[in-house]
Formats: sequence, C-alpha cells, structure tokens
Amino acid sequence: MPPVTGSRRRAVATAISVVGIALGTSVMVASLAVGRGVERSIERTVEATLGRADFRVSALGGVVSDQMLVTIRSVLGVEVAAPALEHETTLVPDVDTAASGAPVTILGIDPVLDGQVHDLDVVAGSSLTRRDEAAAVITERLAADDGFGLGSDVIVATPGEPERFRVIGIAAGDGPLVGTGGRTVVLPIDAVSRMFGLDGVALVDLLVEDGIPLAGVRSELGEALAGEPHVLTSPSDLADSLRRSTTGFADTAAVVAAFGLVFGALLVFLALRLTAWETAEIGRQGRVRRAVVLGAIGSGVGAVLGTVLGALTPADVAPAAAGLGGMLVAIASAVLAAVGAAVWPAERVTRSPARRLAALVAGLGRLAEPVMPRSLRAEAGLARSALEREPAGTALTVGVLAVGLGLVVGLAMVGANAGHTVVEPSIAPVAGRLFRQIDALAVLAAVVTALGIVVAVVPRTRERAAQTVLLPSTGAATGVSRVILLEAAILGTASACFGSILGLLVGATAIVVGGGAVDPGVDLPWAAIGLAFALGFGLALAAAWYPARTAGRPPTSRTGRFG
Repeated sequence: MPPVTGSRRRAVATAISVVGIALGTSVMVASLAVGRGVERSIERTVEATLGRADFRVSALGGVVSDQMLVTIRSVLGVEVAAPALEHETTLVPDVDTAASGAPVTILGIDPVLDGQVHDLDVVAGSSLTRRDEAAAVITERLAADDGFGLGSDVIVATPGEPERFRVIGIAAGDGPLVGTGGRTVVLPIDAVSRMFGLDGVALVDLLVEDGIPLAGVRSELGEALAGEPHVLTSPSDLADSLRRSTTGFADTAAVVAAFGLVFGALLVFLALRLTAWETAEIGRQGRVRRAVVLGAIGSGVGAVLGTVLGALTPADVAPAAAGLGGMLVAIASAVLAAVGAAVWPAERVTRSPARRLAALVAGLGRLAEPVMPRSLRAEAGLARSALEREPAGTALTVGVLAVGLGLVVGLAMVGANAGHTVVEPSIAPVAGRLFRQIDALAVLAAVVTALGIVVAVVPRTRERAAQTVLLPSTGAATGVSRVILLEAAILGTASACFGSILGLLVGATAIVVGGGAVDPGVDLPWAAIGLAFALGFGLALAAAWYPARTAGRPPTSRTGRFG
C-alpha cells in the first residue's frame, strides 16, 4: 500500500470535514422542515376540506334547511352553492365482497355543482355525473380494506332495505373527508336524503363570483341568514381554528426542530475540530478561510441532501422542504459552526467541564473492567488514561454523538407516545402528518448519527495509530491496537448512555410542551435505546478497526505511513 503522504492526509481531512458539514446541514434542513410541518399540514387540511370554496355555511342545529339554501343562493355574488350531506352507516357484505362491518361515512354531493368547488381526485374510473344514478365513488383505503374494485356493488345499510350502488370510481388515498380514516363512500345527495329520511343538508360550500369583494358577500350572507342560527367559515377562519387547536403540536415540532438544529451545528463543529491536526500550521486566518469554503461546500451539499430525503417521505406527509428561509438558516448555521471550530482556542475545551466529562467517560469504562477478560484489563486502563489525557477530543466526540443518539431516542419517544395524545377529528390529519414526519426524521437522524460516529472515530483513531510509529517491535503494538479498539468502545458506549438519557429528557419535554403528560404509563422507546447502543458501540468499533489493525503491524512496515 502506498505511503499516506501529507497531501493525502489533507485530502482525508478535507473529505471528513465536508462529509460532517453536509450531514449536519441535512439534519438541520430536515429538522426545520418538521418545525414548519404543522403549518403545512394545516394548509393541506384546509385545502382538502374546503377546496376552492370562499365560504362554508353550516347550521348550528345541524341542518341547513331547503329555505336556507334558497336564501343563500339568492345572495348577490354567490356563483355556486354546493350542498353536501354526511351520514355514518355500515356496508352489507355481498357474495363477491367481504365488507368488514366497520363504519363508513356516506358523503352525499350534488354531482353537477360539487365539481366546481372541489376536486375529487379519482385515480380509477370516473366521478359522479348525474343526480339520479345509482353509482358510487369509494376511496382507495376502503377498496383495499374491504376488497372492492371498479364494477363492484356497495350495499349500504339503511333504516329500511339495504340499497345497492355500483362502484364507478376510486378516489385517491383517504378521499375527500377529513377524520374518517379513509372509509368514505361518495353518493348522489338525493339518494342519501331519500335512504336516511334526511331533511335539508349538512353544509353548503360557496364560490363567489370573480371581482366581487368577499367582505361584502360575507356581510350580505350575515344579513340574509340573520334569523337562522348558522356558522359562516372562510378558509382563513378554518386555518385559525386549526392553529389554535394544534398549538401543542406546534410546540412539539419547535422542540424537535431546535434539537435537530443543535445536533447539526455540533456535528459541523466536531468535523472541523477533529481535523484540526491538519490545519494547525496554516494560522488562524487560513483556518477561517478554509472553514468558510468547506462550510459553504458542505452546507450546500447537505441542503440538497436534506431536501432530497424530504422528497422521499410518504406522500401523505407534508414534504420536508424547509423553504428558502430555512435553507438559509441551516447553511448560515453550518458556516458559522465551521468558522467557530476554526477559531475556537483549543485550551478552552480543555478546561474543567471537558475534563470532568472525560473523567466521567473514563469512569464508565472502569465499571466494565470487572467483566472483561483479565488479559484486556491492562489495555483498558491505558485506553481510559488516553481519554483523560485528551479531554478536548473526548468531550467533543462524546458530546456530538450523545446529541445525535439522543435525537434518535427523543424522536422515537415522541412517536411512541403519539397514540396517547387526544386528538380532535378536525386536526387528526395535522397530527398524523406531524408524527409521521417526526418518524421520518428519526430514521434520518439514525443514519446521520451512524455516519457521524464514523466521522468522529476515524480521525481520532488514525491519529492514535500514527502515535505508535515509534513503539519498539516487542509486541507492544498489538497491545496498542487493542487500546485503540477499547478506547472506541468506551467512547461509543458512553455516548449511547448519555444520549439515551438526553433523548428521554428531550422526548419528555416535547411531550409536555405538546400538552401531554409524562406519567408511569408513558411508553419508553426501548427499541430506539437498543439501537442507540448498537450504533454507539458497534459502529465505533467498526470505524476504529482499520486504524487499530494498522497500529498492530510491526513498526518497520508502518514507518512513514502517517508522516
């Protein structure tokens, strides 16, 4: 193998720095996207609920009478008034299908008017076209759950005899209604009124003519319906109501975003500090220029990576796009963290906090010695001593890995306890999308933390291996390889311990600020904690293996390899 020259060492240091900055920035971008997830989900829920409607009229008594509908349509500026009915029932099994018996929501629409206000996303077949046809559109979810397809008959249970409708279309996903679990059947409104003996309609969605001031139409509607108890809702009214109902979820998302931002910045900082051994000779100004360049390159790559990963999230999750503002925040944070690492005096991180943390890490290593084979105890003592001799590197490495593993555990804890959160049906889609996006971020955090462990351990162990060049060829080098592996194992295990505790605290904080409670019934994310220890211990050993193997070779075969 060719010698590792100075230029190759610098190339390795540059690669490690760029990779660390890119990984840190990608987590920041994805975390900021989760912070925006609540607002984006609210926007999607409003759009799914109201479509293009400028107003929705519903009666406080639950029924908009025929007379109210006539009055609404007579208001100047109202171009379309599309009525709708909702009724919960069940489907009757047929010889060709096996209806599950779970409740379904029947949505009755006027096929002629509704398409002017709402877009029913039909992925197979066609939409309803006539008011008098015995036809139905069902959702993909219902089709999958109960085995329906185009041409199947859905048999609707009614107070009288069940009625049969032919499936002519299948709507995408969960369909047009919010909070029904996707079990929706769309029928002509006249058929729904007749089957269930309903007078009036549940709501009316209004489309105002172009050029007519909405405020004026709202005022006219208020006056025309003054004698009828009613609720008049605009898209902004619905969005404001959802924001008030989802304050706790927004706070949870803010905690997640802040913690992800901290992790990303720390990973960037660590990536630059761990490669400081290649930049000591270029001076502070040279290090700052290098940090700015690498920060710009790495953060640009990370911003693209975070966006691409966000685009791969499930379709029902608000896309993890942090927006231009979020991108700039993430890139600026990465560059500032890189510059901070370049100018931060090394002596500052060797002061008492770092020394105490290094001593604590070494102490955790001492706790494991009684269960070690006797032949490894001497090397374990040397590994602990090495950790305490370099408190700056130990503190930085354990700190960033603990934050990364803590992010994985904390996100898993929030997700594990999502089912304990009481969610109103109107905001269920918002909450569901947020929790699924947090799950997606947890997967990303696990991947980035795994790579971060490699980024953190490889430079440290390469440097340790380089220090063994002058060891005599008495077999001590073999012991040094064990010391390097034990040192990595202690670092990884300590990071997993601290990260698990930190993750539980962060998860509990996110649950509390989201309106939940941390009590004896809270679900602990044992799988995530196990993953944290597997990542911390296993990957740290894997990352240290090659440098340790190099250190274990006879000195004559390694002279000049790291020089």
